[in-house]
Amino acid sequence: MDNTSFALPDKAVDTPANNRPSSNESWTDKALREVHLLGQGTAGIVDAAKQSVSSGHRLETAGEVALSIGTGLGLAYMTRGRSLGYLAGRALATAGTLALLKDAGEHGALAANAMGDAWRSDKNMQQDAKVMKESVGSFVFDTALMSVGGLAGAKAGHALFKPEIPPLFFDQMNDKTGIRMDYYNKFYGAESRANMAVNSDGATTPARMADAREKLPGFLRDVRTYSNYWDDQIASFEKYHPEHPKLDAKGIKNFLVNDRPEAMKLDRLGGEMRSYAEKDLNDPQVMNSLFDKFQRGRHIIYGDNPLQARRMISDGPLTASEMSALNARYRGGFAKTMAMLGFGRETKAGA
Repeated sequence: MDNTSFALPDKAVDTPANNRPSSNESWTDKALREVHLLGQGTAGIVDAAKQSVSSGHRLETAGEVALSIGTGLGLAYMTRGRSLGYLAGRALATAGTLALLKDAGEHGALAANAMGDAWRSDKNMQQDAKVMKESVGSFVFDTALMSVGGLAGAKAGHALFKPEIPPLFFDQMNDKTGIRMDYYNKFYGAESRANMAVNSDGATTPARMADAREKLPGFLRDVRTYSNYWDDQIASFEKYHPEHPKLDAKGIKNFLVNDRPEAMKLDRLGGEMRSYAEKDLNDPQVMNSLFDKFQRGRHIIYGDNPLQARRMISDGPLTASEMSALNARYRGGFAKTMAMLGFGRETKAGA
């Protein structure tokens, strides 16, 4: 018989099975460990800050600051004309992305492994906490550092790259809506033909109605979006003012269109009006929808002006008292013009 004996070790071998939680451990215990690790991570911010100014990391830190400032300046140039608030938001988002790209490869996997290990067991909590302190602390500090640099560059660039806008462009600007009222002329032709086509004033002859209906698609195709309108204004200014330095078209349009929510709505609305040229304009529902677009456009341009922000489909001519009231409120300008054009009774916006 073989008398060979086997000695058992005093301690169990450390296997993955030994690193599993006991069956009676609740999820609350696991969650508390995760919270503790996250706290350890934020506690590492101070250490990361001290490390960044140490002799071995100063050059790296200076490079990060220079990169973030340069990024802020670049964003300011690309979004010139937009508000400082919009630019600051872009700068902060970009700083977070840069910090994530820098630290994700180096520390991301380590932090994820530490969190996973702590969820399974508390056996390596001290080591997991150290990993989190180094990884998360570095990421948070880098994000803060790049955010400060990005904001500084963005603010400097916002002033440096501010576009020059000719004072002429602010003529006829509605102070309440921020829209240049002259833009109405870019879809007025289509709206007037639409009114003639449906005999909105009750006085259009059949021949003129037929002519208006025939020409309406062409007028709709000629509708300019609000962005197109400013392209035209910039080109016209440069044509008649050759001595003036070339205008920054992108910066001007960012300021007058892209940074104004109502202007963006009006820009989209112009494109929607133009699309009606390809629709069946003999369909009453299509025409009704088109008149809604016209009304919405005037409402964006003129705000709560009751004469302009209305559906121009009449149920009879304006009475003398109605015209008198409009004259009194608007000093007769719009009311007299609209009366001369033969538009009918006013109905409230949205009616």
